[in-house]
Amino acid sequence: GGPALSRAASVVSPSGQKTVFMAAGGAPSGRELVEGLLHISMVVLEDELLGLRLGLEVLLEAPQAVYQISSDGAREEPASLPLGTPCLVCNMGSTLGIFNLTFPGGTAQLERVKTSTTAGSAFVTAFRRLTTATSFTEVLALCEAADQRKCAEFLATLPSVSRGRPPGSPTVVAVLGDRLGEAFEQVGQAAQQPQGLSEPEVARCLLHLICWETAALLASLAAQHQQTRVLFIGGFVSDINGLARQMVAQFITSADSNLQTCFLRHAAFVAVTGALVRGCSA
Repeated sequence: GGPALSRAASVVSPSGQKTVFMAAGGAPSGRELVEGLLHISMVVLEDELLGLRLGLEVLLEAPQAVYQISSDGAREEPASLPLGTPCLVCNMGSTLGIFNLTFPGGTAQLERVKTSTTAGSAFVTAFRRLTTATSFTEVLALCEAADQRKCAEFLATLPSVSRGRPPGSPTVVAVLGDRLGEAFEQVGQAAQQPQGLSEPEVARCLLHLICWETAALLASLAAQHQQTRVLFIGGFVSDINGLARQMVAQFITSADSNLQTCFLRHAAFVAVTGALVRGCSA
């Protein structure tokens, strides 16, 4: 909550705005302090599920809001996900939240079915420890520069991965869980070996593992909840991180070719849009 509130303060002070809408997270804990320092009114929506539901209702109605990644990963293609369509919603930000969206009696119902730390925060912690990158932009540039073939060959040899199925195999079904940290350690060890992984390859392997774990979780949960669509939201799959979108789409298709993977164009703003809607209607 602290860094987010600091960023909000840096924007609010010069803008002259008097009302700030914030959604869940650490916002409530710093509310009184920020209101007093900036002389503003904060509208905090503490119900995360309500914020997501209201935000989705608004953003899914926007023109061309939903898209999918082409089978070759090279481009975005329009996708159809009309409001009222059941799906799994994967909120991939600093953490991972997976929700089952259904419409019993025509009313939207959002149920949390999985929470995991396997997302942005895990990736940031790992790349800061194992590479010289200091920002998200820098590490994504490293990922793009990696030798993809060498990465795939190395990942297939990891004991923690091969106990399940190697990433990139025809079926992605094994969830690493606690073994993900072990896999990260093995990536770091490989970078220390002669002729081992270069820094770009380390970065790409880390991202690959994060996306593979997410795909494995979603494939399992989609089967469990009888869903045929997955909608990604959250900052980790926002515009800057096209490679992550390509990876999770590819891995989910490998897991279940009947499972449609969609992305929301305004992925990072769902919850705060819900807070704004709620605040304006209160």
